[in-house]
Amino acid sequence: DRAGKAIAALRQGSAFYGMVEILGEPYITGYEPMRDAGGTIVGAWYAGRPVSTLTQLKEAVGSTSILSNGFLVIVDGQGRSRMRSTHADQTLADSAAKGTLPEGEWHVESLAFPSWGYRLVAAYPQADVDARVGAVQRSILWGGLVFSVLLGLFVYIFFTRMLTRPLAMVESSLGALARGNLGTRLNLTRRTTVRALRHSR
Repeated sequence: DRAGKAIAALRQGSAFYGMVEILGEPYITGYEPMRDAGGTIVGAWYAGRPVSTLTQLKEAVGSTSILSNGFLVIVDGQGRSRMRSTHADQTLADSAAKGTLPEGEWHVESLAFPSWGYRLVAAYPQADVDARVGAVQRSILWGGLVFSVLLGLFVYIFFTRMLTRPLAMVESSLGALARGNLGTRLNLTRRTTVRALRHSR
């Protein structure tokens, strides 16, 4: 493209690194001025690679899922979707790229990459958010119920032991006295005895 950014930079004697379309295909490119012995620009050094061959990026975007049905789209400078999550169909990806997804039903976030002139668009439906919030609320509810049951069980066991243990000691000592063991001693503190008798009413 003779009117493109790369040619403009080379004409000024500068290098250019960025996204360029070659025959309708986006390339990540680098251009450096080629100079003769006198320093005159006689051409350009070039290195480039089609975006479509960036398999790691394509796989990363393709395998990404946001919540249950959300997706990613890489959008070029003309608003066209170049890569997308594989579970999202092309029509949905194009709508996200153009910003035409139904408002209120979808959340859309966009992150620009100025050096490429591209955008990374993330879209996820409100229904997924509602489902996740509902799941969290149910987890909290069930967790609260389980905690309440366990706490009640602990309190029951604690007070049962607090009441029955001193009484069991008294019963054992009285049994020993009845058998004629007059040396039997009842080792209960006043606090324990009073508390046990108070709760046994």
